[in-house]
Amino acid sequence: MLVYCAEMNYNISQDELQFIKGKTGIADIEMIKAKVDSVSDAEALDVIDDFKKTYLTSPDKEEKVRKDLEAFLKTEGKHSQLENVLVHILKRLV
Repeated sequence: MLVYCAEMNYNISQDELQFIKGKTGIADIEMIKAKVDSVSDAEALDVIDDFKKTYLTSPDKEEKVRKDLEAFLKTEGKHSQLENVLVHILKRLV
């Protein structure tokens, strides 16, 4: 979800990249970026929905994801209006 949000303006900043690595523990974000780039927005939302069903099995886990999405928007730099809107939508989906 975080990579999908960051990719909305076609440029993941270093601060966004470090934030994502810190939250996910995934060192090879390029692999995730390639996957995100290879699917349509509708397919990406299906992946996010599957993630929700599999991993967000309690209100506490859902709240943690919402807080992570909010924290993403507090990383350094200017976030596009599209990133802001997408974070809002994703928070509602989870």
